[in-house]
Amino acid sequence: MEDVELSVEGEVAVVRLRRPTSGNALRGVTFDALRKVVLRLQDAPPKFVVVHGEGADFCAGLDADPTDPLYGLFEPISRVRDAHRAAEVVARLRSSVDSLGRIPCPVIAAIEGRCWGAGLALALVADLRVASSEATFLAGESERGVLEGLGAITRLVVALGPARALDLVLMRRLLSAEEFAALGLVNEVVPPGTAMDRAVRLIQELKQQGATARTQTLMAVRGMHAKLEKELGALESEAAARTWVSGEFATFGPRPT
Repeated sequence: MEDVELSVEGEVAVVRLRRPTSGNALRGVTFDALRKVVLRLQDAPPKFVVVHGEGADFCAGLDADPTDPLYGLFEPISRVRDAHRAAEVVARLRSSVDSLGRIPCPVIAAIEGRCWGAGLALALVADLRVASSEATFLAGESERGVLEGLGAITRLVVALGPARALDLVLMRRLLSAEEFAALGLVNEVVPPGTAMDRAVRLIQELKQQGATARTQTLMAVRGMHAKLEKELGALESEAAARTWVSGEFATFGPRPT
């Protein structure tokens, strides 16, 4: 079974993370599977995309298994302290995530349960976010010994400013859906188990707009964000490469509950 499943019904494409027993955590092959799905969507763009996780969680972050090939990519790089090679790998991983936000249609994240670390990076790529009242949000992967470099910090700095973003990431603030919505990073908080249903209804509301106006508004806002994020993203990638080169990812601490 693929880690990422794509289903298309009419104008709506659903991208589903399918590792529910692992909290839909991202491992090496998940990034490859996500890249393949996005390529299919770019070849035949739908009108709308919904991203969600199977089971109780949206995405709990990077996989905790130290034997996963994702960490194997960095192990020989960290031995020789090759930050340039590490940056290339980080860029390839991030491109899998960023490409989801380049599909020329609204992308909605339907979030239940944990939206942590790399999972938060994936959610922040979406244009709109609907979250269950029981969802929780956590930035960064520092208990894994890394800054994953998937764009979450860049997007948090752009949205919240450096001081608030640093507090969230460095102090490992675990936020509720209501708290994340108060920051302007969740559009709606809904009852548990209904995030996907609300995302589908949100699409029906979006359909009431003129298609050209909707698409051009989306492209304009994305373009503005892209200009703001360009230099910041390069800084995040450089910093991420240094954390992977440090080799500290070999030490795993507990996730907060």
